[in-house]
Amino acid sequence: MIDTNRFTNILQVLFNKYQDQEIWKEVNETLEEIGGNIDKMDFYDPFKHIIIGILAQNTSDRNCVLAYSGLKKAIGDINPENLANANEDFVKEAIRSGGLYNVKAKRIIEVSNYILKTYNGDISSILKESTEEALKQLLKIKGIGIKTAEVFLVYIGKRKLFPIDTNIKRVLWRIGITNQKNKYIIIQEKVKKNLEEDKFQLAHELLIRLGRDYCKAPQPKCSDCPINELCEKNIEPPRKKRKNSK
Repeated sequence: MIDTNRFTNILQVLFNKYQDQEIWKEVNETLEEIGGNIDKMDFYDPFKHIIIGILAQNTSDRNCVLAYSGLKKAIGDINPENLANANEDFVKEAIRSGGLYNVKAKRIIEVSNYILKTYNGDISSILKESTEEALKQLLKIKGIGIKTAEVFLVYIGKRKLFPIDTNIKRVLWRIGITNQKNKYIIIQEKVKKNLEEDKFQLAHELLIRLGRDYCKAPQPKCSDCPINELCEKNIEPPRKKRKNSK
């Protein structure tokens, strides 16, 4: 059972900690570092956001931005037509810096083809639907999972959802809000029952920031953590080193 007051206190402490800081600092730092070809508005363009969402899967924000920059340099305008007709090996090389480039290149081309054929290239038409229907349609797209779909609906569609990434899942377990074995939908339900809808996006961002700065895997910085006194400290035991086989 969630201690609602403790969860509220945790979020308040995090808000006080991060209110004057950039939540997506890795993105901005990487954009400043590479200089050049990415407009920040790309992150708010419906189709470009979908592509960025695919590139963001199982990697860091930095690697995602580098991969997107490489793709944009190679392809030019990031639109369904250009990507649907792109050579897969060409896309692989363009996004190599983002990791899992073999899988992601195929996904990008398949998703672009699907959006071109199903929505005439305009994925924003999904946003005319209810949240439930929009989510249902997004999840029909091969390569788009629940987290990527919900992030799209939150940041492009301004919907009241609580996407859960690996940082959030880890943090919620460690502070004692959820069970380590809880699946995505169960974690979401537990949080939603104890958090007002208008705080979903902020809580999502604050918990990601906590996971990246302090509640790291596998070695959290508990002594420096701003919520140290409010945390149940469910920390994984260190893995034993394997002995060399003889």
